[in-house]
Amino acid sequence: MESLVEELTCPVCLELYEQPVLLPCAHSLCKRCAGEVFAEAARKPPPQPAEQGAAKQVQCPSCRHKFQLPELGVEGLRRNTTLQNIVDRYREAKNNTAAPKAVPCQMCDLEPPAEAVKTCLVCDNSYCETCLTTFHPMKGGLARHTLTEPSAAAPKVLMCTEHVQEKVNMYCATDQSLVCSLCKLVGKHKDHEVAAVSLLVDVSPA
Repeated sequence: MESLVEELTCPVCLELYEQPVLLPCAHSLCKRCAGEVFAEAARKPPPQPAEQGAAKQVQCPSCRHKFQLPELGVEGLRRNTTLQNIVDRYREAKNNTAAPKAVPCQMCDLEPPAEAVKTCLVCDNSYCETCLTTFHPMKGGLARHTLTEPSAAAPKVLMCTEHVQEKVNMYCATDQSLVCSLCKLVGKHKDHEVAAVSLLVDVSPA
């Protein structure tokens, strides 16, 4: 990943490319950075008096190749659209893998609510440490519920991992897992103790 970032980094500003343009040597610069490099080259006097009438030269920051300053300046350079697309995809992927935001407890009276530590897939609620102990003690019928890491949007419909076309509608107490009807009828849970999820949802703590 580090090598990819290096390839997507402008050698002038050391940031991800913004509107990259192609130099004659095939290296790229941000359009703004290219403008700064060209402006600096235009301000420099020629090295020898004999070259006063000659076109001023620009040096590529990457390979040191020298080329004549284009008459149209940076506007005369081609946009590197391929590189821009790669940078855009990298930024999008990076944003998608960013750390998820904290999930608030849905039972808290606090303002703002405390951060949830668990989400119950059966109740479809997220609980902080205090509310989990108070409203969802892991005993009685609630002990059969499935708790996961906090999720901002707990799935409304769970599909069976064994029979992917079937909705989860039972809880296997033997394996402590959510299963579908086929799991009980013909699957590996047919001899296990199971209960309908709908019967567990209404269970209240004693």
